[in-house]
Amino acid sequence: MLSRAELRAQLTAKRAVWSFKDKCYLPICAVCGEFILHGGEIHESLITRAALRDGDRAYLILVPENSNLVHTICHPSSGRGNSNQFHNCAIDLFLWEGDGVLDWLDSLEGEFRLLAAQSKRDYLNAFDSGFLDRTSLSPGLIIQDFQQKTRSALKEMHDEKAIK
Repeated sequence: MLSRAELRAQLTAKRAVWSFKDKCYLPICAVCGEFILHGGEIHESLITRAALRDGDRAYLILVPENSNLVHTICHPSSGRGNSNQFHNCAIDLFLWEGDGVLDWLDSLEGEFRLLAAQSKRDYLNAFDSGFLDRTSLSPGLIIQDFQQKTRSALKEMHDEKAIK
C-alpha cells in the first residue's frame, strides 16, 4: 500500500516523457495535455474517494490503474470531472496502464460489485469506437502488445448495444 506522495513519485517517474523545451523528463497532465513542471496532483479517475464512501478501503483505489497526474488548476473540482475531463483521464490510464485497468476493476468486484461494474462500463464508454484502431503508440509503449483484454471488452460492449 503506497501513500499518495509515494504513488505520485512512482507515477511521475513512470509517466515522464522528454520535453525538448525544458530539456528534461516531465509527466503530462491527463486533463490538458501540457507538461507538469512542478509536482502535480493525483486524480482518482474511475473510482473517486467520494464514490467509495469508505475511508477504510481507500487504499484499494489509490493505485496506478485509477490515478492520473494533473495540474492543480486542471484537477476536477468534484468527482470525475466533466465528460471531457473523464474521457481524457480514461485515455491517459489506457495509454499508461493498458489492460491493467480492466484487471484492477475486475479485482474489485468482490469488494464493490456494483461500483466496479459501473466504473468498467464508464471507462469503456469513454473510448469512441475507432480509438483503439487509430492508436498504435503510447508514450514509450506499443499498445498492440497489451490491449487485447480492452479490445475484447469494447467489442463485447458494442455487440451488446447492437443487440438491444
